This record gives sequence, C-alpha cells and structure tokens, in this order.
Amino acid sequence: VDFSKNNDKDSVASVISSLKKIKLPIQSKEKLIEEMTSQGFSLPLAQWMTLNVKRDRQLGNQFVWLFDLKAIESMLNDYCKVQYWDFLKSKTLMESESKVTFVQAERNPAWTLDVVTTLDQIQAETQGIVQRKLLKDSGHWVHVDQPLPLFNILSSAFED
Repeated sequence: VDFSKNNDKDSVASVISSLKKIKLPIQSKEKLIEEMTSQGFSLPLAQWMTLNVKRDRQLGNQFVWLFDLKAIESMLNDYCKVQYWDFLKSKTLMESESKVTFVQAERNPAWTLDVVTTLDQIQAETQGIVQRKLLKDSGHWVHVDQPLPLFNILSSAFED
C-alpha cells in the first residue's frame, strides 16, 4: 500500500503530515477543530480527532495528543512495506478456525483494481475464509463516514 499517492485531504498520510504542523499544547478542543478545518479537513474528521487529545496539567491544562505521532508515522510506513498475499493463501490460515475480513472503504484510493481483484480471487480460492466487504460511501475514516454500516459488518463476524 502506498499512502503517499493519495491526494485526499482526509487521507492518513495527509492527516499525519498536517498534525505534525499543529503546535501543541493547544488551548481547547474547539481550537483544534478550528485549526484542522482551516487546513481543509472535514468537520467530522476534526471532531473525531478531539477524542485523541488529553489535558496536560504540567502545561496549564492545555491539550496534547494521546498518541506518539512519530511512532504512528513509523508504524504506518512499516505497514505499507508488508505484503500479506502469501499468508492469506497459506495452509496455516486454511487449517485454522480463523476468518479474515477486509473492510473496503469505497472511496479510499488504496483499494486499487489490482488489490480488489487479487482479494476477490483469494476469497474464491479460500471459500470465504478470506472475505472483502464493501463499505459504500466511505473513505479511509470508515468509523466517521459510516459508523452503523461498519458496526453491522464487524458484528456479523461475531455471529459466525
């Protein structure tokens, strides 16, 4: 997966790049929303990002990230280097009681025709042990764009 080719403002790579530019600590969650929307982010994404800050008493109760942005960027870069196709067709997975379900965000450009085609072939070869579920009208931030349909996809995994 190459997230760097995604020009969507709400893409993971774009969000990480922009978050690095936000000066923290920040006075309030409202200021964070203002900062993000002024940089062109959608209001739902900016609002969701306020769930990722905490007050820091040592900094006058101003807000800082709950996460290590450098670590997230590093993990994302590592993730993008790994290919899982062989594992998804492996004897180990086929003999386990596991199922693997991929949630495809319809508007996420990381889901290229090649990726979708390969995954559909693996789904057929594995008789549904590996599955692809399409989440319509969603970008990368599926939990923001389509929370209820996402819940329905995820909850169905617990029924099997």
